[in-house]
Amino acid sequence: MKNIILLALFSLIGKFGFTQTIGVFGDKISTFKRIENIKQSSGRILIDGNKSGTGFYVSSDGIIVTNWHVVFNESTKIDSTGKILSKFNFVNYKNDTIPLSIFINISNDAIVKEAFIWDYCVLKANVKNNSFLKLGNFSDSYEGATVYTCGFPLDLNQPLISSGIISTLFSQSINKVDRNVAWLDMTKNKGNSGGALVLLADKPENDSVIGLTSFITTPYFETINNLNKYISGIEKGGGVELMGINFLQYAKLINNTVNSNSVGISGCISIEKVNILLNRYNK
Repeated sequence: MKNIILLALFSLIGKFGFTQTIGVFGDKISTFKRIENIKQSSGRILIDGNKSGTGFYVSSDGIIVTNWHVVFNESTKIDSTGKILSKFNFVNYKNDTIPLSIFINISNDAIVKEAFIWDYCVLKANVKNNSFLKLGNFSDSYEGATVYTCGFPLDLNQPLISSGIISTLFSQSINKVDRNVAWLDMTKNKGNSGGALVLLADKPENDSVIGLTSFITTPYFETINNLNKYISGIEKGGGVELMGINFLQYAKLINNTVNSNSVGISGCISIEKVNILLNRYNK
């Protein structure tokens, strides 16, 4: 009887233990696949050699998507005729630096307005990439859905994967234009902008990008406004230095630190306008 009980016990352990091991191992494989693909599809955007944000491949022929504010900001050099003087590059997961060109028609006012409001920019690399992320539909997202993003926050050279959930879906009006936005329970910092918000599916190959990680929220909004006014006042006055201390430099440093502080709540903007643009290009 004892031998029969032991045999039955080992049989159960073998049956359920083996199944559980396969299940856990399968989950690890899926997680590894999706994280590797997201990392290998993502990279840093540089403006004149300076880090500006994150971007990601959406096709094997070198199409890269990021935020408008990652490409066009105070660091971007533009002459009086509107010609872009700055050079853009993409640093991939192998640490290769790849030249970029602006893919969208920035001489078209309607396209520029749309790209600004929906905070997207499409770039083109001169080399192909085997890894890329599939664009999905923002309408497939739902509150409580698990999402991943990849970025290069706080000037780190290594890509960081962040996970979270979609907390709230809503419509936001910018310049009398409604855009689809989501609040995320996800920590992001300066440098994450332009990264893909990937909606997880049943299998890694079914994962899709539904948004661009675009902004964070901070409890120091009033402090930031006051610092901006203080900095503007100092700059108009030609700067203030007392006992060898440059107050303008320190004010800018504090402002940048406060403005980059994430409290774990961030936001994304729908990818739908990028989808429409690229579908027109592919036809």
